Amino acid sequence: MVRSGASQRLLSLLLGSLLVIGGCGAGSPGSPHRSASAAANVIALVPSERGSFAGDLDAVVETLARVRGFTVRAFTPATGSLADQIEQLGLAIAAHPRAIILDPLSYPALVPYLRAAHDAQIPVVVLQTTESQPNPAYVATFVGADTRTLTRATVSAVAEVLARGEIRAVVVSEQASSPRRARFVEALSGRLPGATVESLALPADLTKLRAALHGAGSPTAVIALDGVATQALLAELAAGGARRPKIVVSPFDSAAAEMLRHSYADVAVGPDVCAMASAAVDAAAKAAEHDVAALKPSLAVPVRVVTASRRAGFPCGAVSGG
Repeated sequence: MVRSGASQRLLSLLLGSLLVIGGCGAGSPGSPHRSASAAANVIALVPSERGSFAGDLDAVVETLARVRGFTVRAFTPATGSLADQIEQLGLAIAAHPRAIILDPLSYPALVPYLRAAHDAQIPVVVLQTTESQPNPAYVATFVGADTRTLTRATVSAVAEVLARGEIRAVVVSEQASSPRRARFVEALSGRLPGATVESLALPADLTKLRAALHGAGSPTAVIALDGVATQALLAELAAGGARRPKIVVSPFDSAAAEMLRHSYADVAVGPDVCAMASAAVDAAAKAAEHDVAALKPSLAVPVRVVTASRRAGFPCGAVSGG
């Protein structure tokens, strides 16, 4: 697993503070691509190659779990495909750990496997938005930002950074269609009547994104809705030659930190990576001790709005001055 400098600083700062608070850490980190083991008491399935937010989340979950004394086995597929994750979840269930932390590529597609884990009495903590999900009985708890709150905060951030006049916004995300993206586009159009909103999906529309950033008809604003889109924007802007529209990035991750650091982005909006990881690990600890009844059906983490002038608010001190 290759992690950015900001993500490495996040880990170092977090681990240092936790070792002081916790007193000791257990377990030794293995290679980033590990297979399931019956010795693992917590298995984390976070597809970190799919974006910097997932990479940060993966890193912090592993660090927190080790400090809590868990033996962690993390699955990070080279392709980040749904087929890989389905296979990994099957392996994880076969290893019969005391708990599983899952960041699903497609929650509906994984429901049969969540049922299998439930039937095997393996509690699963799902890193997912806290909106209603099908078959919640198979999940110990959902951990994430409420999508409606996140949508409102992101739309408000876009509206605040844009000047009056003609508005052409480009919304970029990995998935061609998703409830969150559809809801965001609808909310943005409602907040900014008359605005032209174009949606791009990566990697299929990467050429269109480059044309939007480098062409004569540059958009007024570009909004990245996930870590994959944020990383693509960071790469294009860092390469130089692109026009600089107003940019809002969501989620709140190390790629967003780099964009704020270099003034490529105006605002970052999203769930706090450390709060999300901490809530997930705490939930897994309770679930592993057979205290699932003490868990709420969902655990909402804060949605934060960070600008270049307020970079100290980034989670775990991943952004510093300079």
